[in-house]
Amino acid sequence: MATSANFPFGVFCAVSGALCFSLAGLLMRWITLDPWEIVFWRCVFGAVALGFFLAVRHQGRVLAAVIATGRAGLFSGAALAYMTSAYVIALNATLVANVVACLAIAPFLTALIGWIVLRERIGLVTWFGMVLALAGILMIVAQSMGGEGWLGIVLALTIAICYAGYLVTIRRAKSVDMLPATLIAVVIGGIVSLPLGLPFDITWQALPFLIVFGVVQQASGLALVTIASRHVPVAPLSLIMLIESVGGVVWAWLGAGEAPVGLTLGGVIAVLIAVIANALYGARQGWRAGRGLQAERGGTRP
Repeated sequence: MATSANFPFGVFCAVSGALCFSLAGLLMRWITLDPWEIVFWRCVFGAVALGFFLAVRHQGRVLAAVIATGRAGLFSGAALAYMTSAYVIALNATLVANVVACLAIAPFLTALIGWIVLRERIGLVTWFGMVLALAGILMIVAQSMGGEGWLGIVLALTIAICYAGYLVTIRRAKSVDMLPATLIAVVIGGIVSLPLGLPFDITWQALPFLIVFGVVQQASGLALVTIASRHVPVAPLSLIMLIESVGGVVWAWLGAGEAPVGLTLGGVIAVLIAVIANALYGARQGWRAGRGLQAERGGTRP
């Protein structure tokens, strides 16, 4: 697995982004509105946050930054728009544990696509982490999958496929700032969900949760993961993102009473161990790469 001196920073962004994403299930349980209305307001507040961040980052030239992403940005934005919309609908249709268990197959799809498209070698430690994570996922699925909520499960599987394609795309276009693609995504999501969410029933009680959903869970999560993709290869990045699956189950347990029991609890622990071990190994490799670069520069000084 190739790493860079900025790998630890990339890991920090990936972990932070995954923790932001993991709040989705809990927020869905706390907001008692139509799912499509939730998608709309989430996209509205997400667009405001991302627009402000991009305006600062690009000195007000937001439109130029969006255009600069090209076809990769358009594809990424469309894929993200589908994912962010379908995610909310899936969480409304089935248990949080069911959704996050299905989403957790994304690392294996990402690693495969990344190997084929980007020729990024998958290290032995990452493979071991994936096997351990897969075992944990199967434990979660065995415990939580039932005959109900099939729509949410199917949607979650399609999201995992789109997510893998998204991670590979933004990694491939790492020479271009792909953050504007996240703005494309929330704008598309807002436009699509607007007619489906009418008539609006938003309340003052739901407003703070919707703001957190859009600004923290969506906008901050998308920005952090996109930044991480510039410094972390797709295989370990997608594995680190399994923190979202673990966190989603834990938050739903603590905040909404959807407690993981039996095999689900064991699966959560297995996934967490896989993620932490892989992240620590990658950070160690990145630290070594940084020291090697400093030594090389030091040795070439006149």
